[in-house]
Amino acid sequence: MISKFLKVLKDLFEDDTLRQSSYAMSREKRSQKDAENNRKLAEGRRWDFGNKRFSNGVYINIKLANERESIHRIPNFDDIARLDERYKPEIGVSHEFHQIDIELDGSKHVVWHPNQPKLICVTVTKSKFGVVIYRLVNSDVQKESETFLSLSDFSMGEILDMQHHLSYPHILLTCEDRLLVWDYENSTLIAELIFDDKLFVKGGFYPNQSQVWTLVPNRSRQNNWENREVHDWIIWDYEKDEFTETEIPPRYQYKTCADMHPSGKLGINVFDDYDGYGYFLFRLQSNIEVFPHYSEPSVFETIDTQIDQVCFSPDGRYVAFVSDVVWGKYYPRYAGILIHDLLTSEQTLRFWIGRSTDEKRLAFGYGGKTIAFLQDNNLDFCIYDAHTGHQITKLRVDSGIVDLSSHRKLGCYAVTTTNGLSIFVDETDTRVSDTDFEASSKDIAEEFMEEYANELTYRWAK
Repeated sequence: MISKFLKVLKDLFEDDTLRQSSYAMSREKRSQKDAENNRKLAEGRRWDFGNKRFSNGVYINIKLANERESIHRIPNFDDIARLDERYKPEIGVSHEFHQIDIELDGSKHVVWHPNQPKLICVTVTKSKFGVVIYRLVNSDVQKESETFLSLSDFSMGEILDMQHHLSYPHILLTCEDRLLVWDYENSTLIAELIFDDKLFVKGGFYPNQSQVWTLVPNRSRQNNWENREVHDWIIWDYEKDEFTETEIPPRYQYKTCADMHPSGKLGINVFDDYDGYGYFLFRLQSNIEVFPHYSEPSVFETIDTQIDQVCFSPDGRYVAFVSDVVWGKYYPRYAGILIHDLLTSEQTLRFWIGRSTDEKRLAFGYGGKTIAFLQDNNLDFCIYDAHTGHQITKLRVDSGIVDLSSHRKLGCYAVTTTNGLSIFVDETDTRVSDTDFEASSKDIAEEFMEEYANELTYRWAK
């Protein structure tokens, strides 16, 4: 009996010794790992996670892992200062801008005419809706026309987005509860689409057609991961007053990160997944419940990266994204602009824009030479060189910016604030793009569809 008791005591002692030894080894390994992470952070080194292929050929490039690693410890001042220095914008040659300020009341949204130095401004007050047309003439602004309607005769919700048709004098107003197509030359509302159970979030015109694309949330198919909304596409023919709603599988539609190619033949969606973020391209077709998509090329960075904006260049060759980089739980997020070649899916440029602060209204301008966006919760208006990634200008507006529009051909930008409208004309570079963007974007789309014809499929990965 005593011998059995002594044996039990011996086993317990040996088990406790083993546990203490294992704990010491684990603690030592953790210390070594922390020291290695700190050393890599000090040296600016990153890890390479290689590549990963999802089901059905959806391809993810994990190169961004070279630029980031998650460090789950509370950073000190030196850590943050080192990262702020690493991700700060690179300042280029500053351009001189001629600024024109116009006082306006109410909420204001603006959009440039795609080919002319003409700016359409929509204002909404408590009692009336107005459309004012301005034209740039020799660095000055002339008011061409203005129309005002009583809101008692003209119902609309909050304006979220405004787009101009490529060929017609039509503007698309995307409101929370409806889409409105307004003919500003004849001062006429020519079409309206209202859904009682859906909220519109974004939209645009098809080129050379009386059709509109828009995104609406489908809450019945909401992605339960982090409670994210799923958005479907709606194609609306506003002359025939007919529409088709097309579902995108929940995995493949993240927020409102979607856009139409300038040719009107392709669409792009950003998706999120437990393993990362990516994008895919698909054929835009009317009267169809499932868009055929291209299983490749569908490339992007992954792991601790988030995509918040997407847009095409005017010629249709390039696609740009705002990408947030996450270092760890206690670190600031840092943002960069990624530009990819549509035909090769290769990254042609990446540049940093500092801490991530809710960037919005990302758009190419000036013939694709610049890229502009709002930053710091709509307090900063930024313009970068789309070829070098250097910052051209950054304007702080303490009253807050409501809207931004970049002219696709001219070096002209318009921002609306709570106080009025400001127009900025680039006086350093006054060249006018003579590229035929319609022909170029059509050629790019046809070349892409021919190159990747074998990758077109209706079968979505689960």
